[in-house]
Amino acid sequence: MEVTIEKNESSVDSDMDSDIEFDTNWMKEIEEESKTFNDFFITENKNIKLYIYYINRKNELCDGKQSVISIENGVLKKSKLIENIRKYMYVGKKKYRLMSMMSYNFDLNNNEIKNYYKNSKDYDLLSIHKHIQSIDYNNTINYFKELNDLYLFFVEIKSTHNKQTKRIILRKKLKKTKRKRLK
Repeated sequence: MEVTIEKNESSVDSDMDSDIEFDTNWMKEIEEESKTFNDFFITENKNIKLYIYYINRKNELCDGKQSVISIENGVLKKSKLIENIRKYMYVGKKKYRLMSMMSYNFDLNNNEIKNYYKNSKDYDLLSIHKHIQSIDYNNTINYFKELNDLYLFFVEIKSTHNKQTKRIILRKKLKKTKRKRLK
């Protein structure tokens, strides 16, 4: 009897091993399928592209830069925005001031993409910011995350060469006046 029990235990063990292998194979297949659709899931934004453009005194676009900024919880904080404005304020020896700031947030869901393709004028994805404040970036489909941008436009400041104060020299003026004589 002992021999038969051992065979049954070993056959049960082998059945459990095959069940475990089956379960892992099933999970692997689902993971493979989900990788193909990973681009179409809506997730939180972690990075945005920053485009910086410089305009000279003649209102001509004279220079441009590009960088990537990391954001936290889908929000570009005011302090980080001010830090980047100060960082890109100078080009060479020229100083520029911020003229305009725009953000592009492609936050359409899967159902709205067809409508957007047919009639893109109905959707307002570009926002103009008149004040320096925190900017919210809504969750985006993974495939379109690279479209989320921030544009900064800087204008050259007119430099004044006479930054000295005007000196006023006070002197005593000697006036020679004739007195009228009393008679």
